[in-house]
Amino acid sequence: MQLAYPVDFLKKFNYGKGKELAAAYDEIMEKQYEFCGALKYDRLPGKRILARVNHNYYMFRDGDGVAFYGDEGTMKSALGPDICKDWGVNHEIGHVMQLAQLTWGGMTEVSNNLFTLYVTIGQGNPDRLKSAGNYENAFKHVLDAPEKPFILSVSDPFEKLVPFWQLYLYAKGNGYPDFYADLMEYLRTHPDKGRGNASILNMYEFVKVSCDLLKVDLTDFFEAWGFFVTGTYELNDYANYKFEVTEKLVEETRQYVARKKYPKPEKDITRLTE
Repeated sequence: MQLAYPVDFLKKFNYGKGKELAAAYDEIMEKQYEFCGALKYDRLPGKRILARVNHNYYMFRDGDGVAFYGDEGTMKSALGPDICKDWGVNHEIGHVMQLAQLTWGGMTEVSNNLFTLYVTIGQGNPDRLKSAGNYENAFKHVLDAPEKPFILSVSDPFEKLVPFWQLYLYAKGNGYPDFYADLMEYLRTHPDKGRGNASILNMYEFVKVSCDLLKVDLTDFFEAWGFFVTGTYELNDYANYKFEVTEKLVEETRQYVARKKYPKPEKDITRLTE
């Protein structure tokens, strides 16, 4: 990464520790590149992410970089000794790293947090989904809801994140920690199924590829999490989307998986937690 922070804050929080600061950011990047398969498949980009100060807003993705507000509290997060464990820093870098084919409408604040969880948990932090009660809330509002919602209509991005993280936990528990690395490599090397309103097609591609990589029939899992609830859905996720989830689309996805004759998972993944 390239860093452009105020000299006064650099002196206050990291005086004489420029090398350590750079190494901390390198560690974040290494772990995020590991998660998405860039290391495994030799896809490290030649360009660098720029982390800079801004004077307008707390923190945000800034094009192909990240920006952090120039006050003491925010700069301490961006410069302090536990950068690798900091949720906000990893979250914003995750926005730069997230893949378009895994960021269909409704996923902008979800797919980036796969990276965030991977790095922060790997640094010894507790699973935020568990410590904040997001698993329990997702179980209540989706799995056990009297009327199952369409997964992308769930308003809380952390609740929406749960099934995607559960797939990683299941894969890792079965000796396959490269699940998302391989999945993102597949998406990188195959055509994008659509953008805008057509981006919903990428979600059902995700269902198929997940089953293919794990060699299990996950249709019950996706059914339970509201991936197959048909209807017309209008969402606002930094842009307006209108998704048509038809019986035909759902049935085609089910039939694709059924033809593979994969076994069902040996455990109930829907209740899996860190």
